[in-house]
Amino acid sequence: MKPVINKACFLWLMLLVLFLAFGPVSEAMAADSGGNWRVTYDLVMRWVNFLILAAIIVKFGRRPLMDFLNGRKEEIAYELRRLEEEKEAVLQQVGDMQQQLEDSQTRYEQIKERIIRQGQHRKQALIDEAHRESRLLMDATKSHIDNRLRSAKRKLRAEIIDLAVDKATQELPKVLTEKDNRRLLEKFMESSAS
Repeated sequence: MKPVINKACFLWLMLLVLFLAFGPVSEAMAADSGGNWRVTYDLVMRWVNFLILAAIIVKFGRRPLMDFLNGRKEEIAYELRRLEEEKEAVLQQVGDMQQQLEDSQTRYEQIKERIIRQGQHRKQALIDEAHRESRLLMDATKSHIDNRLRSAKRKLRAEIIDLAVDKATQELPKVLTEKDNRRLLEKFMESSAS
């Protein structure tokens, strides 16, 4: 949309308002109207000087001023675009970080569950291994006890036999006669011969 007032007209109007507010017109109005021609001459020359100065500024300063303002406008627009792009990049990074945080939280939960499952499996394996070892230990202990019991029985039997032999050797001579001795000797000889 094109502005209604031309830029040059707007600039002239602003300069005229400034000149009227602060320039020699206020002095001329304040001076008495006694007819001093020098005051009027000075006033006219000030206006001429002002118009010349304004024309020079507009003629030679408008283009650099407009270029400067347009350059600043472009710099500001470029800076705004750059900042907007940086904002988008930062927002993208924040989104990526949030996604990574959610992913890492999910991964943490999965790892935690896996560690708990592994711990439970390991615990059960240790319990099973302890049961196996205790069964083996019980079996080994039972076998050891059985061996010791058999050994004790053999030893007891041997001691009983020794005691019986001792007792028999002490008592048999009293009970056996010469006739019993011969008969036992013959029986032994017959069983050896066969």
